[in-house]
Amino acid sequence: MAISFKGAHFPTEVILMGVRWYVAYPLSTRHVEELMEARGGDLDHTTINRCVIKYSPQLEEAFHRRKRHVWARPMLGFKSFKAAQGTLAGIELMHMLKKKQLVVEAGDEGRTAAEQFYALAA
Repeated sequence: MAISFKGAHFPTEVILMGVRWYVAYPLSTRHVEELMEARGGDLDHTTINRCVIKYSPQLEEAFHRRKRHVWARPMLGFKSFKAAQGTLAGIELMHMLKKKQLVVEAGDEGRTAAEQFYALAA
């Protein structure tokens, strides 16, 4: 049984993007609303919350209909301490950049966290 978006006021792609961002990343509905506005979408944070409540259970049910057997999946999570350490270092780096803890040169004060991240490699 397919998920029905009949009666929805927004395109299916927009609804699914908002729901995915909310459930996949540590974002509030207001953060998702801002991201949608930046990409030309016009979903209110309450609409995003309603979509999550309505469509998440339906998406989970669709997933379980197609789920592989557990015994056939490869190992999940970190396979070594080195992998965990490297991943956590990257996560902490992004947190520090978002908190504006990087000393920036004159003229670079307006850079976003993403721009600062890419500038570190330059």
